Amino acid sequence: MKRVLALSLLLVMVLSAGALAADPEKSVNGYYDIGSLQDEDDNIGFEFPFTVTIEKYARVWLVENKLFKNPLMGAAGLYTSDEWQVIRDAQAYFAAKLGETYWPGTEVDWVGKGDKDSEAPEFDRDGGALFRVESNCDAIVEVAFDWGENPLTSELVLWVYRHQDVAPYIGWPPVNGDAALSRISSEDPDDERIVSFEHLFENQLPAKQGEDTKYMFSEYKIGGAVFIDYIAQQLADTYDGLITITVSAK
Repeated sequence: MKRVLALSLLLVMVLSAGALAADPEKSVNGYYDIGSLQDEDDNIGFEFPFTVTIEKYARVWLVENKLFKNPLMGAAGLYTSDEWQVIRDAQAYFAAKLGETYWPGTEVDWVGKGDKDSEAPEFDRDGGALFRVESNCDAIVEVAFDWGENPLTSELVLWVYRHQDVAPYIGWPPVNGDAALSRISSEDPDDERIVSFEHLFENQLPAKQGEDTKYMFSEYKIGGAVFIDYIAQQLADTYDGLITITVSAK
């Protein structure tokens, strides 16, 4: 009986070894082939898929900061950081807010038309703050503002603009289409001194001529305005503010 059992076990082992030899290391995931290579045209093989995943990535950088680079004269009136559309938006904002008390009323040349030796308030002709965002995805950009320990008494307003080279708008439209939705005021509550807008991957443009054209990015600009209602409203001093730019995935 023991001899019969031993022979049976031996037979099972032999059969198992033959099965393993016929199907060595068979893939458990189905990517597997086996066959004869006896003839010249015989071959075996298999194919399998793979994926490459690119994670969301971005960079943001300041190109230049000329926001109120030059001192403000101190005379009553409106001061803007540039000669472009920030003047238009500042005029509309303060005229609507102050109404009849808006200085200097009906005068045509009240904003930045004079020079340093004139009585007229002068704007900083150098411009605002320019920054760029490059991303491989749609993103949300936030521009936030806060004063340091010594805030202005006069109101400061900032607008954020987007550089656009395609129709229907060529130039620097407000980032949210409407200047009122692209604005921060120093008189806003602390937690509302922020402009949030979309940065779209498909809207990124090649670098300008003369720059490294392998890069694509979107350009944004911050322009500002300060309205001094009367001379003694604002103490002559230096006032520090902080602008924080944050980029996150949409």
